[in-house]
Amino acid sequence: MLQKAIVCYQRAIQARSDYAMAFDETPPYLADVYYEQGNLEMAIRNFRRAIARDTEFFEAYNNMGHVLKDAGEVQEAIHAIMNMMSAATQCYKASLAVSTGLSTPFNNLGIIYMQQRNYAQAISCFNELLRINPMSTDGLVKRGNTYIRIGRVDEAIQDYTKAIAIRPTMEDVHALLASAYMTSGNVEAAIKGYRQALMLCADFPEATCNLFHTLQMSIAPSVEPFQAIAYPLDPILALDIRGQELRYLP
Repeated sequence: MLQKAIVCYQRAIQARSDYAMAFDETPPYLADVYYEQGNLEMAIRNFRRAIARDTEFFEAYNNMGHVLKDAGEVQEAIHAIMNMMSAATQCYKASLAVSTGLSTPFNNLGIIYMQQRNYAQAISCFNELLRINPMSTDGLVKRGNTYIRIGRVDEAIQDYTKAIAIRPTMEDVHALLASAYMTSGNVEAAIKGYRQALMLCADFPEATCNLFHTLQMSIAPSVEPFQAIAYPLDPILALDIRGQELRYLP
């Protein structure tokens, strides 16, 4: 079946050699079919042909980056991904120039700026997203995550709290809020946040571990992180922590 698909795409290319999407697109076209076959060399070759025909075809950059990584060409993969980010940035900026009232381009552009660690620009994009759609929990969470990256914990707490007020059932956001509270030193609020996350999703290993760690840190003597690895947990102290766990777990 894959071989038949290759023949069809090759005929399409022969009929119209400037058709970049025949080399790569979703659902999978020629390059993706070669990738599914494990023929990385031909997949890379066709991704390059697609990019040569459309230098702003950022999906081709992205997909080629993944194939190059699988082929062990790490540096070239990084270069492809960076080109994808640049092409995508230009694409989303162009979209913003011709459209008003759409929040999606701001979301996509904000994600790219986050990946580039350009946090000020990311926050600016998420601000615009939330101006257009103040009820966007995704925008609030993304902006909160960005605030965390630059140490603006109080503002992150505000965004996570707003997101939870809109959609109270997001266990991952309860956990993010709890972690932000822990960073700010509000241990009691952190414990409540992790507890709420576990009430919504009992199978949440990260929240379980963080809750236990928070309980332990609230009871155990203060030690440096590397010392804590070798810190002998006294049996009585362990029982005390377990008792605290039972208070907070549902």
